[in-house]
Amino acid sequence: MNMCRSGLLDRISGLPDTVLHHILSLLPTKQVVQTCILSKRWISLWRYVTSLDFDQDLFLVQDPNRLWNSMKQGPIDFVKFVDSVMFLRDQLSNIQSLRLWFDEEQGNEDMSMINTWISVAISRNIEVLDIKLYDSAEFIPRLFTCSPLKVLKLKSSYQKLNLPSAICLPSLQTLCLTGISVEAEGLTKLISSCSNLGTLILDYCDISSPNDLFVISNPQLETLIIKGHIPFIEIFAPRLVHFKIEGGDSKVSTCLIKSISNFESLVDADINIGVNSSRPTKQFLRALCSAKSLTFHSMFIVSFGNENFERDTLQWIESPEAALEWIQFPFNNLKFLKLGTWFTDGEVPVINKLLRFSPTLETLVIKNDGVQELLEEKSLAENVPFEYKLSLLKSVEFLMFQGAENEVKFVKFFMNNAVKLEKLIIKSPNRISPNKKVLAEIKNISKLLLTHPRLGNLSFDATSDDCTSVTCSFV
Repeated sequence: MNMCRSGLLDRISGLPDTVLHHILSLLPTKQVVQTCILSKRWISLWRYVTSLDFDQDLFLVQDPNRLWNSMKQGPIDFVKFVDSVMFLRDQLSNIQSLRLWFDEEQGNEDMSMINTWISVAISRNIEVLDIKLYDSAEFIPRLFTCSPLKVLKLKSSYQKLNLPSAICLPSLQTLCLTGISVEAEGLTKLISSCSNLGTLILDYCDISSPNDLFVISNPQLETLIIKGHIPFIEIFAPRLVHFKIEGGDSKVSTCLIKSISNFESLVDADINIGVNSSRPTKQFLRALCSAKSLTFHSMFIVSFGNENFERDTLQWIESPEAALEWIQFPFNNLKFLKLGTWFTDGEVPVINKLLRFSPTLETLVIKNDGVQELLEEKSLAENVPFEYKLSLLKSVEFLMFQGAENEVKFVKFFMNNAVKLEKLIIKSPNRISPNKKVLAEIKNISKLLLTHPRLGNLSFDATSDDCTSVTCSFV
């Protein structure tokens, strides 16, 4: 057993090489290489580590000659360091993962050198590749025929990714593109060519198409996350389990979804896009009807409501029931539902219909995202029927409760119609100071709850800096 300088036993150095290699693989490569000065035992250990993590931010120091905490290259040159490690490490050892992240402000990316490093990694059977660049995304074609590659993450600042004609990634399970500019046809081919692709993440990419159509088709896909603007899209993913779509603005809506397969295996979906057309909205909701957990953000609920109710004239465009024929298929597996809303009159029948079509719902969370001017309006949603029971609903939580008239209507509805309700929670934001109107409404609700025949326990808390809350349990 080795002795360290203090005279204590050096137990770590006595561990087997395989254990030390695993420990080192959890550290940034800069720190891994620094261990070579510890003792003779550590001189060459870093050369056999199979997980390489290069982050340029760790090589930067503050620049005293510039304002706003600007950074500059430190005493160790990042590019030279990466190059040295790639060619001084043991050439017979595989590279299981390579993370290469450049800093946006340094501007010292050399694609020729970067592609050389990628080529080395490919020759060492790379499985996980995570690259962040800002100046270019011109990768070697070999990258897209790397058989062992399981995870590919590419991040850029809307640099053009030119995909080769030959694409074969039979082992790829996860593809994550962030801020990449790419043609839809090539991306469609890439997605469909990965026979084992389970996770696809498109994070604010610029996807261009001459016919304004982007097709996502992969029968093995289980997780699909789309953020940002998209062209018209077709989705074929019959085995999808997790689905999230988030528009960068109100222009991203259900009208962009030309066709979508039914997600019969869907477990959860998170929807943050708009609604502005009947047929694709029906089709879209039908695809989600097998989900066990659904989140509809306010962009979806508000725009859905605006399709039925004209706010300028305070008139229904159609009767609430006629307009909401868009919701035609029950969510028979749904256990958890979270809704973002402004609680305007147009949204009331939307929320009402979603609840009516969720017969197995157990947990409901409703968040008020409305502005104060909307919350003070007089409710006109008197003809919306609330004559059904929520027979399995156990928990209801109101977030950002602000005492809007329609908001209070729903509280009373759940008190009377959720026959197995076990817990009702109401949380109101304190912001700078509590709103007297909101506090008064919460106290009125508390008094009403005290008369409930199944009341078990009621607590009122106005001491938190974040919110005022009422928690009620039922027996």
